[in-house]
Amino acid sequence: MNLTTMTTDHREIALGKVIRRARARAGLSQTKLAQRVGMTFQQVQKYEKGTNRVRFTVLLDLSYALGTTPEAMLREYHEVVESQPIADDELAPEDRDAVRLMGLAYQVDERTRKAVIDLLSACVRSDADGS
Repeated sequence: MNLTTMTTDHREIALGKVIRRARARAGLSQTKLAQRVGMTFQQVQKYEKGTNRVRFTVLLDLSYALGTTPEAMLREYHEVVESQPIADDELAPEDRDAVRLMGLAYQVDERTRKAVIDLLSACVRSDADGS
């Protein structure tokens, strides 16, 4: 799957996997993690299952309680998302090019990626100006 094609449910499930993995690495139960961040174990369970949406402030609290950083969790989230294949027929036709572009962007170095982004931004500005 890809960030641009995932439904909210898929995103929450992917983030839940990241939280569950981080908790397992930290050797904590759902109850112990919940105590550290001041919530119920049921709430942790819902985050891990992807049932409830994780607010950014909650992600901050969870990451620090798990001995990691939000950045590390988001990197792992990206890895989880990329490892979940999506069938071509699940995409709207207008999204196929966007998915292809995202995939290609991760295959080039950062300097090239930024140059492409700048080029696309200039094209969008030009189209908006009617030029």
